[in-house]
Amino acid sequence: MPYYNVKLVAFCDVLVNAENADDALQRATDDADYGDFNLDTGGPAKRVPPDELERYQVHADLTLDDA
Repeated sequence: MPYYNVKLVAFCDVLVNAENADDALQRATDDADYGDFNLDTGGPAKRVPPDELERYQVHADLTLDDA
């Protein structure tokens, strides 16, 4: 089976009580968990040429094998 590269976009709207914007950003990124995010968009799926698979694997956050 061929591999496909799919870009997913998720968001999390965080309300933070903090001393300043830098502290707010740090707390939000430190404390937000995967379950707090909503999947916004996905796709399109792009077929990965076999000779480029290793390059894609280096940059992928997740690899799903054997559907």
